[in-house]
Amino acid sequence: MPENRHQTQREPLLAIVIPADDEQPVRIETLPRGIVLSRNLLGLGHDIFQVVNLDQPAASLYCNEEGKILGLEPNRRATLLGIVHNPGLRGDVIAGDAFIVGPPVHGDDTTAPIELIDVIAHQGLLQVQRSTNGEPGTWEEDALFTSWTHAYQHLERFTTTHPVRVVATTDPATFWRWLLLDTHSRSVAGVELPARPTVLACRSVDDLAEHILYAHPRRQRTFGLRGLAIQNRAPGDGQDWVAVDGGRVTPLPPLRQAIASGAFPDLIRSLHRTAG
Repeated sequence: MPENRHQTQREPLLAIVIPADDEQPVRIETLPRGIVLSRNLLGLGHDIFQVVNLDQPAASLYCNEEGKILGLEPNRRATLLGIVHNPGLRGDVIAGDAFIVGPPVHGDDTTAPIELIDVIAHQGLLQVQRSTNGEPGTWEEDALFTSWTHAYQHLERFTTTHPVRVVATTDPATFWRWLLLDTHSRSVAGVELPARPTVLACRSVDDLAEHILYAHPRRQRTFGLRGLAIQNRAPGDGQDWVAVDGGRVTPLPPLRQAIASGAFPDLIRSLHRTAG
């Protein structure tokens, strides 16, 4: 379930600003509530901006409706984001500067989805994932990239055949080195570094919970969330969960029961606080 929520009038609004000039960085801008977004970010009047609806996650992309007519510079990065999150844009081009905010609630724009902010602002690895049907627990690792534009160029090829997404992650080998050090100290039998260490990155606590509940069970299946890794060391339907954060390996209670009881979000928050 997306973490994007409707803000009160006193809370700031975050927008992802995408300049048409590739030399200018994409930036996250904090805006006060109640301003006219199109005038502030694009210098437009009310009658010439266009809103493109995005999906997975839901968002609104604002651009100049007359950008191509006016001969504005093509915005390759905004076009790429638009095509991936709205395949109906395939074959079209966004011209001029653009920005992304969250979907409107009661007619009022909301802050940009945290799932997109995490990817755009992330300085580390990004994981491209594909799913057969987009259902909970069906996402699988596809490839790793060091920039969001390269990740989006890769997954643009699959938008018409499979659900795809990009998630911020940490080098899987780092998690696995910590896990192996711990397993050796605990003398856990049968746990060794795989030929291709993988950690399935999750977008949110809800996304992590869905994968723990519904992903195909296999020993050493490892999930990640913003620097935290969760691994099940038990085979089949067994549960022997550990958390890895900042080099610390922490045994966990049975997570399926924690999810069912509603205690899982507090457990994850406590792990992040301890690591910090």
